[in-house]
Amino acid sequence: MRFLFGVARDCVTPQALIAGYAEALRADGVSLERAFLLTPTLHPDVACLTFTWRCDVADVQSIERSWAGVNSTEDQDSPLRRINEGTHVVIRRGHPARLPRRRRARQGRLHRLRRRGDPRRRPHVAPHRDQVEHASPSGFTLRDVELCLASKAWSAPLLDAHIARQAARKLLAVYVGANAGARVVAGVFRRGDGGSIRAAVRCTDMGDFTALSDRLPREELLELLNAYFDCVLGAVYAHGGEVLNFIGDSVLAILRADDDAGTACAKALAAARDAFVRAVAANAQRGERVPIEFGTSIHVGDVQDGNIGGPRRLDFTDISPTVNLASRIQGLCRPLGRPLLVSEEVARAVDAACEDLGPHSLKGVAEPMRIFGPR
Repeated sequence: MRFLFGVARDCVTPQALIAGYAEALRADGVSLERAFLLTPTLHPDVACLTFTWRCDVADVQSIERSWAGVNSTEDQDSPLRRINEGTHVVIRRGHPARLPRRRRARQGRLHRLRRRGDPRRRPHVAPHRDQVEHASPSGFTLRDVELCLASKAWSAPLLDAHIARQAARKLLAVYVGANAGARVVAGVFRRGDGGSIRAAVRCTDMGDFTALSDRLPREELLELLNAYFDCVLGAVYAHGGEVLNFIGDSVLAILRADDDAGTACAKALAAARDAFVRAVAANAQRGERVPIEFGTSIHVGDVQDGNIGGPRRLDFTDISPTVNLASRIQGLCRPLGRPLLVSEEVARAVDAACEDLGPHSLKGVAEPMRIFGPR
């Protein structure tokens, strides 16, 4: 209890709080060997987060569990599922060898715990999302159980606050990007808040999307869009980039330059080529379905990001001449018959073989710009 009323509030991560809480229980005489926390989260790919503390391991292990994983047969039979659903107040389990034979088949998790160490281990599960294990042959004493349950009531609000913050950051990362999401959670959320960075900007757009949206049934159109996004976004992430915005079928992504614009441009070019390779592989598997086709442009420069919008509705986005020029260059992909175009600044920065396609007038730009096509 002294830990929960004192230094627990200074823990900056759920891992630190869980480790401190477990060690405090041990200091109060509970022979705790392992503690486990499972909590659901709001995320399209991650169903829940799990945290595991062990007395013989330095760091708390944190795992993101996918929706497919939590719906497996093994998890359906796990006592942890019933705890998470709140259908049991307290579950206590003894050594698997002492369980009735008909119940052993449902205790696969307990068998794995036994194989990891002391064959005398008797796991004991505390209520709602949490599991703690005792190494003593006789298991937890009544005092141990009461202490765990009483202290849990005080630790739960602290854990919930940490996990809610972490879930908010992860959910924001899905919708506005990892960097922008972290900044919003950190306090950059007022209209006008933002900053400036130097980055290689990639703008990607599907070919003939308007005509496709008129012609294809809704299900086929969504399948094509998601297959296209898989190719483009997967390549961006693989090369360390960030996806900033979707505008229909258009994707705006950046690779931060920091002090080295050449490296950022080279990564952006590699990510673009990777996306085309992924599209070729995906089209080979698509058979007679509409192929994935798109054009990409790359420009480099200063980018201003921040919150824009009106009352009760803001968007954290990037607005700058650099972004506008990248979009305008992308619009030349179809007229020039080139799937990949870069600005003169990018061509110089990467020092790669590029074909000079000459100066071109861009909408809203006073002077013609020289456009290059990487070989």
